[in-house]
Amino acid sequence: MKILIAGGAGFIGSTIASACLDNGIEPVILDSLVTGRREFTSGRVFYEGDISDGALIDTVFTDHPDINAVIDCAALIVVPDSVADPLS
Repeated sequence: MKILIAGGAGFIGSTIASACLDNGIEPVILDSLVTGRREFTSGRVFYEGDISDGALIDTVFTDHPDINAVIDCAALIVVPDSVADPLS
């Protein structure tokens, strides 16, 4: 089984990716690294970019047509900024 984790280089996303690996599920990480950490992607399939980049999403699914599910952890961690500009 293979799962795409958007925001997979963040604290929660990387923890989910580790739990997937522990249970025989291959995580595919997508993260812009705006707040995520590159070291959390080490040894994992990783795409650097934004979840709103349609061409990148197409590439991920073309490269991995066997993705069974998506977990969306992509978010900014500063709540007031997210409330002020939710579309960012």
